[in-house]
Amino acid sequence: MSYGVLLFAYATSALLYTYMVYPALLLIGRRTTQPVIKGFSGSLPTVSVIIPFHNEKRWVRQKLENTLQLKYPAARLQIIAVSDGSSDGTEEILKQYRDRIHVISYHPRQGKPTALNTGALQASGDILLFSDANVLVNSDALRILVRQYDDHSIGGVCGNVALQAEGAHEPLGEGIYMRYERWLYNQESRAFTMVGADGALFSIRRSLFIPLPADTITDDFAVALSIVAQRRRVVYEAAARATEVVVPDVKAEFRRKVRMIAGGYQTLWRHNILLNPFRHPLVAWQLISHKLLRWLVPVLLVTTFLTAFAERQYPVMAVAVVLQMVFYSLAFCGWISQRLRRWMPVYVPYYFCAVNVAAAIGLWRYLIGQQSVLWQKVSR
Repeated sequence: MSYGVLLFAYATSALLYTYMVYPALLLIGRRTTQPVIKGFSGSLPTVSVIIPFHNEKRWVRQKLENTLQLKYPAARLQIIAVSDGSSDGTEEILKQYRDRIHVISYHPRQGKPTALNTGALQASGDILLFSDANVLVNSDALRILVRQYDDHSIGGVCGNVALQAEGAHEPLGEGIYMRYERWLYNQESRAFTMVGADGALFSIRRSLFIPLPADTITDDFAVALSIVAQRRRVVYEAAARATEVVVPDVKAEFRRKVRMIAGGYQTLWRHNILLNPFRHPLVAWQLISHKLLRWLVPVLLVTTFLTAFAERQYPVMAVAVVLQMVFYSLAFCGWISQRLRRWMPVYVPYYFCAVNVAAAIGLWRYLIGQQSVLWQKVSR
């Protein structure tokens, strides 16, 4: 057997492992019984909700009203709104809520990590809850989240944020991806711990919060790994629901994915001790399987195509070349035609390829240090 065929087999096996075998192993290895959580023992913990804003004039009032309607004792709830260099009227609206909400504002803009650090510094709650401006939280979600903290091995709890498309320009590919991610979150929680989180609705014990470096790109991933590094678990609570309204735009998702991958490499490097299988065997396995191998899928895809093409004299490899050509041709059709993109057999290859091109660019940006900490949301 030639080296090309062997390399094709290794790359294909790695792809199958990433998307199929790892999830299957999580299902096999998850805890067969789950603790029945009846509620927080004793009185409810105090909670500080921290909401960063940057030019969120459209969302700020709706977000604050939504947060004020949370079904949680007012005496045990602190709401902190942090305006990170807003210049669109956001601060003027925030000032109208100063009697009910602790408002912090500063200039110039410094990025979300600084906003979270600033809010955490002013927080008095036992639990910190981070949430984004365009995320509307179900009124019972906070009570559901905090009940998990009865388990002292748990350091952080991530909620279930569903994406709601605003308009219908394109299918919401990110929604498909996030459903898969939420399923993985749930399986990882049952097996051991999550190795990531959704910063749109994410809580942490205040005693475990470590201020983020100002240049942190993926704050939620960094906070999650800091919890795991302190030998506490991060779990997923599917019943704590929220809705994030987004514009369905693959170009926007592409930029977000580039940022996520660049930030993921940054955070993983800063917590590289967790990749040591002798000190953190399960966490290292999860990080490699769920994160690192996923980010390296572009390399695996290029390898499978080139090796199959080079060894196309073998019937199996010739079939592999044809299947890949069909897949990438459908992706190309999606790239050149928004109308064709609405057809799922075109959209799935298109979205998959777009995500993995973004992953390759994210790696490059991390290596050359050109990914900004600042982020601009897509709006209509």
